[in-house]
Amino acid sequence: MNRIWNSKDLEQMLEPNDWMRLQEQVRSRVADLQPIATGTKSKLSPIDNVRGVLFDVYGTLIISAVGEIISGQISDRANDNAKAQQDGDRHSKVPGGTAPDKMAPDEKVLDTQVLQSLPELLRASLSKDFEPSRAIKESILQQHKQNKNPSLQYPEVDIVSLWHQVFLQQLNEDMHNSLSPFILARFALEYELLHNRVQLMPGAQELLHWLATRNFYVGIISNAQFYTPIILSALLNLHELADLNVQPDLCLWSYRQGCSKPQPELFDAARSALAHHDLEPKEMIYLGNDMRNDVWGAAQAGFYTGLFAGDQRSLRLRGDMPEVAATEPDIVITELGQLKSIL
Repeated sequence: MNRIWNSKDLEQMLEPNDWMRLQEQVRSRVADLQPIATGTKSKLSPIDNVRGVLFDVYGTLIISAVGEIISGQISDRANDNAKAQQDGDRHSKVPGGTAPDKMAPDEKVLDTQVLQSLPELLRASLSKDFEPSRAIKESILQQHKQNKNPSLQYPEVDIVSLWHQVFLQQLNEDMHNSLSPFILARFALEYELLHNRVQLMPGAQELLHWLATRNFYVGIISNAQFYTPIILSALLNLHELADLNVQPDLCLWSYRQGCSKPQPELFDAARSALAHHDLEPKEMIYLGNDMRNDVWGAAQAGFYTGLFAGDQRSLRLRGDMPEVAATEPDIVITELGQLKSIL
């Protein structure tokens, strides 16, 4: 039986030209999106002695049509439902922003589209009843049910492993070797781009360039999959994020860490990475669009915190959560360019 690939395997197996082709795939799918105003009031209090900024990606540096990464959307509900059952509280809605369910596109139509990204021979080997959306959602939920670590409240899935497992189950055995790493990567990326249209957040490129020219440290802490850095670099028209002074060792992607925000271990890993640059948490601002995942999570780790309230699709206020009710961001911005006045 074929070994199930994970994201690390995929990243090692893809050729340099494959990464460029995946970036072009992103650029071909850029959506005509603009932020939807939230009506939130900015809070622009200057903060002294800041040496760098850590960013969230979905809903902060990029506009996301559904407000967050697709795997994160499913995982978030699974995690909240598990916590609600543990607490004896069945109420687990996602407060703030637009309800993702109401924005869900016609999955059957998009499933048909995403299957077209597969070579004809692979498509022909699949059952006519195969529904990629149903299969991947069931796989993600099953992965969460199998989590037996009580301290890991917010586990992260590896979308490469799940898609690979789905295809090995669906394809005839004699077709398994026809599923190359690039074909799998292209399919997973296409699924995300079709179900979650993206565009660069206005002001993102200018802000990152401004930070780079002033020698600020820049990093990322984001719920993500292997394609998230590809999407962001493609939208920024970069070969890689390091080209705009985003330090690779300060980029904490949830799929590599095995947990998602606001799991403390993700922010602790960021603290450890900062220590190698002689940086303290109180010398960094963490900016994100989610009061629990971003602001509360970062505050617990000792960072200055900023709420980005620039797009109604992704703003998550979560006012009914006790931990959020007791948390106040240090700054609130509604446009990324406002961050310059803080630093």
